[in-house]
Amino acid sequence: MGASAVINEYQYGDPANSSILPYTTEIKGEILWEKESPVISDPQPLHNIAIVNNHLVLDYGTVFNTRNREDGSSSWISSRTRNFRFHVTTDGIFTLNTSGFLDVISFDKKIVSHLSLPFVNENAVLLYSSINKQEITYCYQRMPEPTSGPGDRASGPEIRLSRLDIDTRELKAELIQKGMLRDILFNQQGNFFYIIMENNLHVISSPSFDSKMNSLSFEDIKCGSIDKEGNLLLIAEESDHYFLMCLDRASKVIWRYQLETIPQIPQPPTGLENNKVLFVNGNRLLCLNKEKLEWETDLPCEWQKIKFSVLSDKSILAAAGQFLFHFSSEGKELRKIILKDSATCRPIVDEKGRIYVGGSKLITCFK
Repeated sequence: MGASAVINEYQYGDPANSSILPYTTEIKGEILWEKESPVISDPQPLHNIAIVNNHLVLDYGTVFNTRNREDGSSSWISSRTRNFRFHVTTDGIFTLNTSGFLDVISFDKKIVSHLSLPFVNENAVLLYSSINKQEITYCYQRMPEPTSGPGDRASGPEIRLSRLDIDTRELKAELIQKGMLRDILFNQQGNFFYIIMENNLHVISSPSFDSKMNSLSFEDIKCGSIDKEGNLLLIAEESDHYFLMCLDRASKVIWRYQLETIPQIPQPPTGLENNKVLFVNGNRLLCLNKEKLEWETDLPCEWQKIKFSVLSDKSILAAAGQFLFHFSSEGKELRKIILKDSATCRPIVDEKGRIYVGGSKLITCFK
């Protein structure tokens, strides 16, 4: 793995689609090391694992823990605000403090960047940030402000997508939309955005954000992701039915697959090569070829506990409660092992085929 490689840089729906990993493995069930959670006294689920060079970065919601991935030894632990999406790059770990400062902390625990973002405070949830030369682009959800008296009306929630000149503090562009944000998806250049609201999809393809914005309305939107072709995979409700649909960059529907039940989706769908899509609905793992179902399999746990990753050989690692499954690309079960701690995040594989998975009590590395 090169010096600049990052595995699972963003949580979901990023340009590389972080559900797809660049390596593969064969599960032998041999535990290489096993460590207790750093928040064992106040158990919190492990939300994400990232790998940067020789570092593991573990996100427990209010705590970051970095570890050596060879032996699992803990490097350092840092508190963080919940109001920030998991974000780690080779520069370090991006965090947001309660004063609205965006800090980038290097892996030797030095603050390498400290930026004040206009209008971001303790009532904001920062969901995306990208620094390019002297500009930072960021998106955040502003929550309703508390009222000061019985006659006051609380302000409604809104989202803001902003581009700020770091030196002059000038806002180069800003988009404001009322409502609650489901997700924000973007391309690698940071100039094409899908803003997914509860009932609306906004497609932005201009540096000024609003001059070339297309919008679509739905009865409900659950989630979305970007597939290998740059199309949008969206789970939404139309005419009292839920669909998994594929839209091109002009917001035209390429195909749609009707879901049999109200969707219970623990992570956004993953777009694979040759028009295939992998997703979980309820306790079922399903694979589509466009609008046609290729295969499905039941997993023995509640839907909220299912997390999967796709490996470089197109096989699938699926954490389902206290089980870890390895499926072929055709849905055939290759291996199943029992975990000591119920998994709460997607399993991650490195270039040596080592598997990292964790829950609220343990983080385990095995082959």
